[in-house]
Amino acid sequence: MSLGWLYIHALLALVHIFAIFWTRRPSTAWESINELMVLAYNSAPRSTAFKNCSGGIKHLKTVEKKVRVGTRTLHDGSVQAELVVCEDETGAGDVVADRAYS
Repeated sequence: MSLGWLYIHALLALVHIFAIFWTRRPSTAWESINELMVLAYNSAPRSTAFKNCSGGIKHLKTVEKKVRVGTRTLHDGSVQAELVVCEDETGAGDVVADRAYS
């Protein structure tokens, strides 16, 4: 049974690779470390998940926190993309493909 799931997973990976080469259009969203750093810098602090991490990280559980790219509506009504801690998604929206964010 588990070998069957492994083959299905491998087949999906191959189909994905073929689709990327066929369309010649890989994702360019946040493709460099510089873009990810700016996204993280512009993200508003939302939880205590990363409290006291400015001087260094001593515990691995801090690094194990799961984050995703979400959206936040600013006071002027504009929508900004930012990193959101998955355990604290209060007020976070979903990112829409092919939409520009400030």
